[in-house]
Amino acid sequence: MALTTSVMARARAALADWKPDLRTPLVLGLSALLVAQLLLGLALGWGPSSRSLAPGLSDAPLLDFAPEAVKRLRLQGPQGEAGVVLARSAGEHEWVLANLDDFPAQGLKVEQLLGDLSALRRTLPVATSAAARKRFKVADDAFAGRLVLESDQGVLASLMVGDSAGVRRLFARPAEDSAIYEIALGISDLSPRREDWIDRNALRLAAEDIVRVASADWTLNRMADGWTLAGADGTVDQDAAENLAQRLAALGYRTVLTPKEAAEMQAEAPRLELRLGLADGSERLYRFRTLPETDEALLESNSHSQSFRLAAYDLDGLIGLSLDALLTTESRELGQDDEDAPALPKPDEQGEKESGG
Repeated sequence: MALTTSVMARARAALADWKPDLRTPLVLGLSALLVAQLLLGLALGWGPSSRSLAPGLSDAPLLDFAPEAVKRLRLQGPQGEAGVVLARSAGEHEWVLANLDDFPAQGLKVEQLLGDLSALRRTLPVATSAAARKRFKVADDAFAGRLVLESDQGVLASLMVGDSAGVRRLFARPAEDSAIYEIALGISDLSPRREDWIDRNALRLAAEDIVRVASADWTLNRMADGWTLAGADGTVDQDAAENLAQRLAALGYRTVLTPKEAAEMQAEAPRLELRLGLADGSERLYRFRTLPETDEALLESNSHSQSFRLAAYDLDGLIGLSLDALLTTESRELGQDDEDAPALPKPDEQGEKESGG
């Protein structure tokens, strides 16, 4: 206790000796400067710049462009290999694939990508050296992918796309920058594969708009009281006829080919040709050609200059379709020839196949 009292007494004595020094102009000036700096730091911390100690670092866009100014997006694979060219269109579809004879693209997906790109900001770089650019695959001569945004006047921005940095994270580098950044985009967002951008609904129709389905030998007509048959004998199975209309209305496809690409597939002679009469008076022609040594086929249609490559589940019940599959049991028992004609799968069964169920 006595020791504590002695220490406190010495401290009071020392403070008394320092008081004159603390009142000198130099010390008072330095103290005032320190208080001013603290107040300024607090003011800046409460202001708009409080989001970052280096305001320009996080506020500067990674790619400086206006989404509405973009007329074309070029998405290339490794080393600039051919990818897709998405172009803004003044026609029925806002976005098309320019290197696929202007086939419709997924417009909402393109707009989403432009919005995501314009929202990217310059964070702290991951690396800046030439060796790192090669290691992360964002070098000018060694990259995993490249994105180029163009207006009618030329290139707006270019991005070198590298390896994945995690879930929906990529290493990337603006073409004019030496720094490498992590960006919040996934590989599929910048895919150079046409299958990831084509409109999947190009062949879709409303089933009720199909009022006629005709082959070379028979014609089904939709009447007010159901489907009727012309060109052949028999009673129509109403469920089977409606199922056929629904299948044709919801026809899917794996990918789309240019006429040149389709010719190189060397598809066999047509296995099935159907003409669909629509409620507006127009007609759609579907010609199915099987591909050698596969269970797939090409579909040619008068609605598009391109051809559609169909998988086995897209074709289920169509290739080999005969009139027998569209007649009632009683009609088939009265002398129809093809007892083994494939039955059309129901729409819900088709959905299970497409989803892997």
